[in-house]
Amino acid sequence: VPLPSPSFEEVGEGAVDAFTRNGLVRPEGATILGLPVGWHVYQWGSPQESRFAVAVEKGGGHSGESGLRAENLEASAKGGVYTHVKLEAGTYELSVWARAPEGQTARVAVYLGTAYSPPMKVGDEWQHLVFQNALGEATERAEINLQNASGTAGVVWLDDVALRRVPGVRYELTPDTRPERPRTLLFSPMNANYL
Repeated sequence: VPLPSPSFEEVGEGAVDAFTRNGLVRPEGATILGLPVGWHVYQWGSPQESRFAVAVEKGGGHSGESGLRAENLEASAKGGVYTHVKLEAGTYELSVWARAPEGQTARVAVYLGTAYSPPMKVGDEWQHLVFQNALGEATERAEINLQNASGTAGVVWLDDVALRRVPGVRYELTPDTRPERPRTLLFSPMNANYL
């Protein structure tokens, strides 16, 4: 499934979600190229004014020259980016490469259509994070988001985002139409005194 600028090599003015615009700060001490094309910068923490810094950074990439730098300037922030894509019903896998600063750890959460991943821990080496979710129906604007969910002030770098459809099992409940439905047998707990 195509995503906009999955390696964060395309930068420009970008979009900042109006709900969290007040908390966005330009990162210091990094070679900032701009905001990622096709993605919206956002902050999922509480309060909405929590300070964070998200931008494409030169030299911060996994496979290319640049990557996404998501920095929480306050422990309450969860800075990151989101985009929307059209998805059919089925099972999808969202993957991203992530790392923390040298000697530190961080946590990354992703959202795929209808569900969040648990926060996934990363160290200072690039790690490949994968999350799967099954969508029961087609969605015109399924949200995909990536966020620094560390719960502390700190930086995480994200790069090489991929979304693909994978084989999945879908269960559907059907009514029991048998004329002679089986009866349920109930067993009481066993009492060891009678053995």
